[in-house]
Amino acid sequence: MLNRDIFKMKRQVFTDALYKLGNLKIRVSGDSMEPVLYDGDYILVGKPLNLKSGDIVWFMDENGVMVLHRMVTEKDGKYVLRGDNADAFDVVLFDDMIGKMICKLDKVEVEDENRKNVFSVAYADFSVDLMLVDGLVSQLAIERLDNCSTGVENG
Repeated sequence: MLNRDIFKMKRQVFTDALYKLGNLKIRVSGDSMEPVLYDGDYILVGKPLNLKSGDIVWFMDENGVMVLHRMVTEKDGKYVLRGDNADAFDVVLFDDMIGKMICKLDKVEVEDENRKNVFSVAYADFSVDLMLVDGLVSQLAIERLDNCSTGVENG
């Protein structure tokens, strides 16, 4: 199987979870979105609908890496994205996008290093932590969600 096929399958798992189960709580990794988002922060991600300049988008790059960057513009079905703390731009298609940041979550307990691949499906007032294990998604825990931060605007 080609790497691109594996990347598509990986992206599809997250897209299916988002569309079928609800919003996802994900852990930010890296510094490309500082000072808005820091490594270890948690955000709530929804479907990538009604995208506009300034939205923070979750996508998979050509190397299969999940990335959060801000949308700069869209032209002819190509979206130009850039991290707030990055010099380079990414040009992606809508099909490469997984979701759009809804808000930063307040006071989320920091997970240990063994749970970096954990993501959560968020419902109206609770979330289900999930972990990708050999292509399968397994339920880890259910927790209450605090209200989203109002101090971080999406755009």
